[in-house]
Amino acid sequence: MPRRDRPPAAADGIEIKPVGRVGGSLQYGVRSGEWGLYLAAEGLKDDGWRLQSPSRLPRFYGDLGWKGTDAEIHLVTSAADNFFGVIGPTPIELLANDYRAIYTWPQTTKNEAALVALNGRYSMTDHWTVQSNLYYRRFNQEHVDGNAAEVERCSGAAKQNSPGADDVLCRIFGATD
Repeated sequence: MPRRDRPPAAADGIEIKPVGRVGGSLQYGVRSGEWGLYLAAEGLKDDGWRLQSPSRLPRFYGDLGWKGTDAEIHLVTSAADNFFGVIGPTPIELLANDYRAIYTWPQTTKNEAALVALNGRYSMTDHWTVQSNLYYRRFNQEHVDGNAAEVERCSGAAKQNSPGADDVLCRIFGATD
């Protein structure tokens, strides 16, 4: 909740970098009587210095609050929806031709997070306070990995192709002979 001794305020900022990066933020806070509101949003878009490696990072936070003499309640929300283009190691011979080169693609991670919370406080006496919160939180993550792998279950054929070390792995993970 915005402080009671400050007037309503808003702030913002924008940043632009030469390598395909733009970002900005906005904040707003206001108080009217016993009510207060605070909102904040921020975002960043970066094309990345390597090919196929963009990032997007938007996020939001909000707080609507009421504060009386003996009680206070807040409805809080936050959200984010981030995307990262992640590029793994690239052979130095390929980088010699173009430092932005990539070896495997796609490799991406997407994170989504959301929160809604209701927080309350009541002062029963000078020494006793009851507080409570109720919230819902959600998180989802998706990952795409373009690295191909040639793997198979433990079998006689797998052991014949790589005798010795493969026997140990088959014992650890369970052979299917």
